[in-house]
Amino acid sequence: MPEATEVEKKVNPNIINGRMPVAVVAQIRFGNNKGDATKELAAMYGTTVGKIDDIKKNRNFAYVVEDTRFTQAQIDEGCEWLKRHPKYDESGADALVVELEG
Repeated sequence: MPEATEVEKKVNPNIINGRMPVAVVAQIRFGNNKGDATKELAAMYGTTVGKIDDIKKNRNFAYVVEDTRFTQAQIDEGCEWLKRHPKYDESGADALVVELEG
């Protein structure tokens, strides 16, 4: 009987893995960059075009509305998540962190 081989998983190196913090979701939906193209936002936030599209069309995180206020811990979580961007220096994520902290 042949040995089972492990299937190689394709991982996009430009994606921030893990659950997107709700403060970042609100920033995508209501922040200063909401007029940008979906592909640009995906690169900026280190996520997929599909995730950005879902957030913009309110298909997920529906409980995040424009009036939602976040705790400092949630904001800090969002900033730390953005700082994990594989291309942090060239992606524009540093400006997103500044916006989120404000």
